[in-house]
Amino acid sequence: MRWTTPLAWALALAGCGAPLDVPPEGGMDGGMDASRIDAAACERDARCLPPLGPPPVAGCNPELGVECDGDWTGSDPRTGELYCDPACAAAECCAPRDGRFQCVARGADGACPAADVFVDARVIDGLYTIEEQTFAESDCAIAEGCVGGSRGRRLLRFEVATPNHGDADVFLGAAPELGVSTPLFEWSACHAHHHFPGYADYELLTADGCCAVVRGRKQSFCLTDLLRDRPDMGAEEPAYDCGYQGIQRGWRDVYAAGLDCQWLDITGVPSGEYVLRVRLNTDHALLESDYQNNEALVPVTIPRDLATAGLRRRGRRCRPWSGP
Repeated sequence: MRWTTPLAWALALAGCGAPLDVPPEGGMDGGMDASRIDAAACERDARCLPPLGPPPVAGCNPELGVECDGDWTGSDPRTGELYCDPACAAAECCAPRDGRFQCVARGADGACPAADVFVDARVIDGLYTIEEQTFAESDCAIAEGCVGGSRGRRLLRFEVATPNHGDADVFLGAAPELGVSTPLFEWSACHAHHHFPGYADYELLTADGCCAVVRGRKQSFCLTDLLRDRPDMGAEEPAYDCGYQGIQRGWRDVYAAGLDCQWLDITGVPSGEYVLRVRLNTDHALLESDYQNNEALVPVTIPRDLATAGLRRRGRRCRPWSGP
């Protein structure tokens, strides 16, 4: 089964060397067992930077959450209309599903349906690239702290795909006015659109998972319906974009390897075997039915030099994709 990307995505990646196909049959995490990182068993010296710790709360964080009980009240800021009108019965929730709000039945435990995003590690495993790149001082990557310098940076590039296989949509809704930031929407002056801050974080760990060799910044995403992931689930047409953000159930958002800052700067890291750690929704700002599948571990080999490994040395930048 081959996935066809939207035209804007395909054009943005043309000539950049990033894969345009998602591995077949989305819906599996792949990668390594996240439980293999046992912090208690690690022996660290003073030079060891521990991996990032667990989220601050076990469930949805009420201080950050969009709607932590899953029952939406109020009105859509775009239209002023109530999310559910008429109001739902007591045994139902007003929940985002298939791109619109509707009254849906509560579960046997009384809980509202929720989204469930995860990292599809198969998109990363074996498909990452290592390349050298030089940046202009005016590049967004410099301004946003994505690299440690401008010249001769060695980058580990990888694609991150986050399917939603839950019972409700991930919903952020309408972004504020251009240039305005809120707790849920961060304005990117370089990219000229809003991101959801801190959707993912990346680390390069030692092979035993005990130490962080490189720790990337928190990665801000523009949450959109980019690819339909489950034909048996959800609506056929996309509903969310950078101006009205979310991920429908049965769809996936994808941040391709050719996009700006979709990398770890591994300049100076010795050759050898490592583990790439990718985590989602680490602050638990988004309500999910399962937070245990938000992490992927992928084995990574860093070669001695790019030429003998057959990997690319980049002499130009790919144009950042600005979204659909």
